[in-house]
Amino acid sequence: MALNKNVFKAENVVQQTNPYLADPKKGIELVSHIISAESKDNVRAYFQVDRLIDKELLSSTGALKLDGELELSVRLMALSERLSVPAKYRLLKRCTIIGVGGKFSSGKSAFLNTLIGSDANIQLPEEQTPSTAVPTYILHGSQENAYAYTVKGSQILLDGDAVEAISHAFQKEYGLGLAQYLSFLTVTTPDFIENVALLDTPGYNKPDSSLIESYSDETKAYSQLRSIDFLIWLIDVTNGTLTVDDIAFIRRLGISSKILLLVNKCDLKTPEAVAQVVHRTKADAEKAGLPLFAVAPYSSRDPLRYNGKQEIKKFLQYAQRSDSRVEDVDKSLNEISGLIIQTFERKKEVLSTTRKTIGSAVLRADNALSLKGMVAQYGQLSAELSILAQNKRNFQRIVKNIHGAMKKL
Repeated sequence: MALNKNVFKAENVVQQTNPYLADPKKGIELVSHIISAESKDNVRAYFQVDRLIDKELLSSTGALKLDGELELSVRLMALSERLSVPAKYRLLKRCTIIGVGGKFSSGKSAFLNTLIGSDANIQLPEEQTPSTAVPTYILHGSQENAYAYTVKGSQILLDGDAVEAISHAFQKEYGLGLAQYLSFLTVTTPDFIENVALLDTPGYNKPDSSLIESYSDETKAYSQLRSIDFLIWLIDVTNGTLTVDDIAFIRRLGISSKILLLVNKCDLKTPEAVAQVVHRTKADAEKAGLPLFAVAPYSSRDPLRYNGKQEIKKFLQYAQRSDSRVEDVDKSLNEISGLIIQTFERKKEVLSTTRKTIGSAVLRADNALSLKGMVAQYGQLSAELSILAQNKRNFQRIVKNIHGAMKKL
């Protein structure tokens, strides 16, 4: 993996001028290319899947009381998110997705650049704000490439300068942000582990944001991380430990798989201070009940210095071997529908048993008043069974339609 390379860069290295930022003509050409690119994807099929999952699936269960209905709703929301862009679904459906999260300026993009490698032609823009950041996936590929996928569904090959220009630097230079036109970016490298994708996300709390902006930042970070399989959470060593906000955000994601906590920027502290922060972070995470894989020190400036490098490698291999990917949409949909069908069957058994008991009582009734009441109950239960059977058929039909629409993606 590229992580084995020392990525420390001397501060006196002169960076080449970005042509898209230095030359307005080239900048306009990039914007025009992104905005005007047309999609070949079947967008109609996506909207059909989205409507079936979000609007019709659970509603077709009628008044059926589902066990863990909130959890089922969250899982369905995650499936809908996975299918939100057909190109992303096709590209990532066999990948375990690991989200990289943390507070603003915790060093997420710099950390991911250590995995890409310092000698790579493509580097992720650092110091992005949530309003300008574009969800970016790093994954294995036969060669080093970067692609932009627009909100229209088109795919555009980018060079390293274009990836950099899409950051907040472009908005600062021209007053125009490209994030609103882009769904996500991908960066592929031969050095990265196969069948795993790392998702770079913006910090959820820019320090100088207003209350409204902070809420928006958190919402954007959450929307990107809510459908991941595993989580790497970065903590700035100068913060001392996980904050209450960190814990609340991680809990909100509802992740049941293991979490790797990286105490980042450890080159800023003495070894003794780093050890104290790691110890306290682990204690606070365990007290909060977070499912830990490990808590490890790390520095994007000098990754070989700390054992975080080994923990990252072990975590990626652990995730690669895992069979708990929510990206397996067919499997997840079948699991959810199976649980709901079981609820239908249990409800049917209860109603049928009750109706049978009342039917036997009707035969033994010795007065007209009791007989009338039991016959009414018997009829009501028969009607409920009929409605239940119809709802079950509707539910199965919708699941079948979702599978059919997914094939069109």
